[in-house]
Amino acid sequence: MDPLSVAASIAGLLTAAGEVGKFLGPYISAAHETPKIAAQVYAEVRATTIILSALQQLSQNLGSVPAKYATLVTLDQVIAVLTDGVLLYSELEASLSSLPSEPPGTKPSLQSRLRWARKEPVFVGVLTRLQGFKGSITLILSILQR
Repeated sequence: MDPLSVAASIAGLLTAAGEVGKFLGPYISAAHETPKIAAQVYAEVRATTIILSALQQLSQNLGSVPAKYATLVTLDQVIAVLTDGVLLYSELEASLSSLPSEPPGTKPSLQSRLRWARKEPVFVGVLTRLQGFKGSITLILSILQR
């Protein structure tokens, strides 16, 4: 995988994060009825999107990264982290697709809240992995921006 493929992977992850955000947005807009795990996953997705955007900008201008810092992060390490992110977002999208979507501004139905409750253990695992992914891409970005 070359740097161009890395940039394409980041763009794909940003697209997937946008889709997750579109799905979770209506749940979050009904704040008092939002399943807590939905709000937590949404917050992590938004934070990850910000970091991925910064990483994308940096990947488009790799010449600005000092060589002594660029050598601290290998392309294989970046590929491994991004691959994990792709798998994570695929799992998240699959889990969300089994839930009913809610029109923006409406109160989630009882059936919807029950489905979220049944899926909560899955989302707790996804949330933990999202936090790990966010930490990994933050470290990569921090090292390259030094």
